[in-house]
Amino acid sequence: MGIRKWILLGPGNGEKTRIVMKCLLMNPFPGEWDFVFLSDSETGRAVEYARQNGVQVFVAEDQRLTSEEALSVLASIDADTLVSCGWNYRIPGVVLKRFRYPPINCHSSILPDYKGKQVYVHQWANCENEYGASIHIMDENLDEGRLLVQGRLQFYPKENIEMMHRRMSELTGALLPQALYLLESGYEGTEFDKGMKSRYFHRISPAKARLHRIFNRIMKVIHGPVWLTPHDGE
Repeated sequence: MGIRKWILLGPGNGEKTRIVMKCLLMNPFPGEWDFVFLSDSETGRAVEYARQNGVQVFVAEDQRLTSEEALSVLASIDADTLVSCGWNYRIPGVVLKRFRYPPINCHSSILPDYKGKQVYVHQWANCENEYGASIHIMDENLDEGRLLVQGRLQFYPKENIEMMHRRMSELTGALLPQALYLLESGYEGTEFDKGMKSRYFHRISPAKARLHRIFNRIMKVIHGPVWLTPHDGE
């Protein structure tokens, strides 16, 4: 039968979620797919955009998706799969297993590196030469699971952090239809190369990110080592 309906899961005020939704509506893909927006709030920029453009909005205030209320909302939608886009919590196994097709996650980095939340801030602060987006099948581990599709972007010196975030989000919107087609076709994704860097980055304040950015720009000019933002891993 294929995918008939899917859920876009994201924060009600999420800018990434809004941009991805806008890309999907501005560049509709062929087929009979229909998506609804599942939000954590009745208000916000993403909710407002969805309602203005005819996308049905459902609300599950429990971001962990473990309450009876949240599970009831999911059941009422009766979707074939779920696409997480900027959701702030790990999605429990009981939710991952309830769909006909494996749920997928939209992550703003070239996985397996730069795992974590708001990692575009870290990539900007660490003066990376390129960045990108990855869409992968979700499992119960954060930002892991088999890769469906990935894209890269060149970083330009005049980009600020807001531009970088927007470009990542627009790339995600362009990659998402391809990921859904692959999922529908039965493609199970690919494992990440175990030899690649796989670091988890922790939240960082804007002030500290700017400090890292200034230092790292200087060090790159003199070919010195960069001062990486807080992370676990190699």
